[in-house]
Amino acid sequence: LCIFFFFKQKTAYEILSGLVGSEMCIRDRYMGIQQISMSGWEQYITGMLVNKMKKDGSWIQNIVKEAAIVDFQGTIYASTPGFSLTSYQVDVMNLDKGTNDKVNVEEVKILNEVVLNGNAKVCDAGVRINKLKFSLAKYDPDKKLAYLSGTGGGACAMATKTVIVIAIYNTKEVMNDGRPQQSGLCNEVVEEVATQLLESGCQFFTFALFTFLSLIHI
Repeated sequence: LCIFFFFKQKTAYEILSGLVGSEMCIRDRYMGIQQISMSGWEQYITGMLVNKMKKDGSWIQNIVKEAAIVDFQGTIYASTPGFSLTSYQVDVMNLDKGTNDKVNVEEVKILNEVVLNGNAKVCDAGVRINKLKFSLAKYDPDKKLAYLSGTGGGACAMATKTVIVIAIYNTKEVMNDGRPQQSGLCNEVVEEVATQLLESGCQFFTFALFTFLSLIHI
């Protein structure tokens, strides 16, 4: 008596559609749980935000000083070494009392409010990201896109369904073509990366091959 069992093989899309999160827990039959870091996010930072390939195949390098991809809870998926989102206190002059008051700064909350709601007044200390102070220059509510200006530079941040793409430029920093970092290119690379993530339909699309190869070795 021969009994045949037929199993439906899952496609790569079906496998990948269930992979959500900045890290994957993959069960190894011999070693228990392994944490697989989603380091593929770094490709967006180094290959599309800080540096960008032009149509002729050459590269513009050092477009921005800092860049990051961060979720709404403040988890940084990838960033340049100098980027962080922290909480701290600063002294702010109280004009009514003529005194310096301690103000709590929660950078994750500020970033969310500015990018998701266009609210630059969530903190009495102003818009502070990466321990830098900015003002909201322009906001596009349809794109969830914020343009920020600051002393000697500025920033651009745009939200997707699950993450915020942000880049900070400094006019004292020089790109590889000799020009100082500028708002136009900073805005351009942020919008391109965020739009690509939105249009992909899956924020982790670029990690598909990496994750799939990890799975087939289980």
